Amino acid sequence: HEYMLTTGGLGPIPQQIYDEVIATNPNVRMVFSGHYHDAYTRIDGFDDDGDGTDDRQVYQILFDYQGLPEGGLGYLRLLHFDNENQQIIARTYSPSLDDYDADDPSLDPEHQEFTMPYAALGIQPAQKVLRTDGVRVDILTSHEIGAVSDVESGATTSVTWDAAPGEYGWYASSVDPFGAAADSEVRTLTVLAASGPGGGDNPGDGGSGGGDNPGGGGSGDGDGSGSGDSDGRPTENTVPVSVADLDPSLEGAIAPSGTLRVGDPITISVPGHDGEWVQVWLHSTPTLISGWTKVAGGTVTATVPASVPAGTHTLVVQNSSGVIGWATVTVEGAAGQAVISDGVMAQTGADGLPLGIAGALALVAILVGAGILVRRRI
Repeated sequence: HEYMLTTGGLGPIPQQIYDEVIATNPNVRMVFSGHYHDAYTRIDGFDDDGDGTDDRQVYQILFDYQGLPEGGLGYLRLLHFDNENQQIIARTYSPSLDDYDADDPSLDPEHQEFTMPYAALGIQPAQKVLRTDGVRVDILTSHEIGAVSDVESGATTSVTWDAAPGEYGWYASSVDPFGAAADSEVRTLTVLAASGPGGGDNPGDGGSGGGDNPGGGGSGDGDGSGSGDSDGRPTENTVPVSVADLDPSLEGAIAPSGTLRVGDPITISVPGHDGEWVQVWLHSTPTLISGWTKVAGGTVTATVPASVPAGTHTLVVQNSSGVIGWATVTVEGAAGQAVISDGVMAQTGADGLPLGIAGALALVAILVGAGILVRRRI
């Protein structure tokens, strides 16, 4: 804040800064200060190696226009880095007045606009190159799945999509009342063919029971409801437990074998639970990757869906009573897939999309064949 006086002199404390910081550190090239109303620039040379020749120049710049009307009339000190001419151009500008260099008689023009050579400051421009080993390109199509209007900020909305079995990509486009538009990232999902006469994983027993009591018949619906199988298969899915609420003592109670790769089946060791029905979840966003499966020989199998991104996830095995074990796992992408990791737990599944702005929302499908994945080194 306070360093140089309007005359270019230094007070006791600024002089100590000069002697103990500026003079002794070759990487100090510029000092900016204010506190006093004025514009003044002082240039000092320093012989850092003691050979009698200055090795660097330090530009000490006082800039403070508080004495002008309205606290300075909005004047700012701008530094333009001119690589072509190898110099920094210092200029004084007021956006509110659209004016360069105040014409107040107390301010000298030579201290309001001047240049500082790169060579004097030890600046050596260098060309920088950004390299990456993976590039993903998504081609957005205009096939609309559905649209919702007047969605409040922060709300979650949904549309119904009657899609044939297959793998799809989708994204959301939002437009606010002022015309600002934004597209979400592209997410993928796999639509599976219905299994069983009821379209769910667990068809009912069917038929009628003997005597006066009718059987528990009827087919299960899409969420696995119904009376369940005669071998004790549960009728309702487990409720996923958030990663933050997992019991630390159950970590490692289950263990996958081999490499977890998108689209490939995995075998999970579940010791001590032979004959029990379990389900397998993959987090961060809970994704059910195995419906009710009976533990046999201390293991169960599951398949990592193609929609799961490569990265770090949490694998959780639950029975009808709760979590019986969990483990932190790494899912690898399919062969040839480029993976960009940012150190954050990968997100599984496709939750409802919270919208940050009010307006219209349209979900758009992308045929998987239209997606291009490029892997090359630049």
